Amino acid sequence: MSRERRRARLGVEPRPIRFVDATEARIHLKFLQTKKISMRLISERSGVSLSHLVRIKSKKVTEIRVEARNKILAIPAINPDPYNSVPSDEAKKLVNEMLDMGIKKNEIAEMLGTKPGGHLVIKDAIRIERLEKLRNIHASLKRSSAK
Repeated sequence: MSRERRRARLGVEPRPIRFVDATEARIHLKFLQTKKISMRLISERSGVSLSHLVRIKSKKVTEIRVEARNKILAIPAINPDPYNSVPSDEAKKLVNEMLDMGIKKNEIAEMLGTKPGGHLVIKDAIRIERLEKLRNIHASLKRSSAK
């Protein structure tokens, strides 16, 4: 006789469902990653361990606790920018103007405080602090070239 039937025959309430299928959480994890939210950030926000999230995503775990599923599904798909970055259009313009002044990219990188031998790579976004540094360097170079 199954445990559930035995519990019903004795008049004991059935146990609450503790484990559920992990598919819904797996789909949500993959969706969050398409929105550029890292697994580490999901782990921090949800309170579910990083290793557990990885096992869910890689289909090594097929059932998860209801609480874990609810925590994962509660994570919104909006990624607040932890680095306070802005679009890099202005930075690219400033760098191009400095290049036109005859300053080399590695010199600009050194002025920005990158590692020795570091490269100057400006992607789609740049941190506000770095943009401010770039503005200050650009202004000082423009003043010195105007004299």
